[in-house]
Formats: sequence, structure tokens, C-alpha cells
Amino acid sequence: MGFSNTSRNQMLDAFTANNVSLHFGDPGADGTGNEIDSGTAYERKAVAWNSAGGTGGDGERRNDGAVVFNITGGDGNNSKVNNVGLWAGSTFKGSAAVTEETFGADGTYCN
Repeated sequence: MGFSNTSRNQMLDAFTANNVSLHFGDPGADGTGNEIDSGTAYERKAVAWNSAGGTGGDGERRNDGAVVFNITGGDGNNSKVNNVGLWAGSTFKGSAAVTEETFGADGTYCN
């Protein structure tokens, strides 16, 4: 027996995360591991969310618009993205693996 769509949507709407971080490896339990440190180009970005059950359908909650990061290319691990972290202020809320992308030249990562 699973949760109803209404229950899933209510749980997702209660989840709060207002910042996103990029990582070149698993960020670990507290989110501080492997965060990109790409010179002056990279910084955590603010994110806003649509209501669950809206644009993503029941049981999903999607961000309200693109979140774009500047990445310095050719900087070893700091030019590689394979995990995204979610934060509520300074509290780490969790992470997700994403398709790895490595930047040979300066560019933008859009999530």
C-alpha cells in the first residue's frame, strides 16, 4: 500500500529548500563534501518551487524556472558536476545524482 497522490503532494509541498549547490562527487550526509570551488565563477543559487501536482504532475514538485550556474572550465574536479545538493538556509536537505558533465572551457550548468 502506498501513499495517495494527495498525500504525496502534501509531503512535497511541506519540503523546504531554497538553495542549490553543485558537487563533483557525493556531498555526504552534511552536504559539505565535494562541493565545486570554481574560483569566482561558482556560487550556490536560490531556487523557487511550484506546488506539487502542478507542472510535474502528482507526486512531483519542480523548480519554478531554470537555475543557472557559472562554471570555470579546465579546473579539474571543480569543472565537473555529477551531484546537486538542496539547502534550506545553511541546513543540508539532501542530494541527487545527475548526469555527469565536465567543462573544458568556461560555461554554464543549468538545472
